[in-house]
Amino acid sequence: MSCKKCPKCELNYIQDSEEFCSFCKPDNLNNSIGKSKTNSTINESMISSCYEYGKRYAFGEISITEAVAKVVSLTKMNASSAQASIVNVKYLFEGKRYTRTMSEFQTKWMLEKIKEEYGCEAFYIALTSVEKHLDYYESLPNGGRNKELSEYICINKRK
Repeated sequence: MSCKKCPKCELNYIQDSEEFCSFCKPDNLNNSIGKSKTNSTINESMISSCYEYGKRYAFGEISITEAVAKVVSLTKMNASSAQASIVNVKYLFEGKRYTRTMSEFQTKWMLEKIKEEYGCEAFYIALTSVEKHLDYYESLPNGGRNKELSEYICINKRK
């Protein structure tokens, strides 16, 4: 029996016979961590935790499961949202396209932290990742382009 990457998060491996990983299954989003009250609004504390644990995940210090569990236990953030944000942090550092959307505030917050902590080169790599996400999102049937983020990228790439 062979494995494949989950088509939703493109991160966890699953059996060929499975549709999604345990994090992405709609009826199992919180089962592996324990059901807790979750906050439907992503606040700055959640963003900060996702960024910090996302860095540790991106640099191979912890697994995605550990990172999500920590963020959920610290902030009561929804596990699926936490995983998406943590994976997005990894992709920002790698310059890869991410498919799960973050708010404009969250995106800019993370970009500014990357610039502050890692400098211009890492910042430009992260900007490339956001550009790829915007291109992807615009290509969707009901997608559109976030003009504010597009302008932010344009201004910052000129510096």
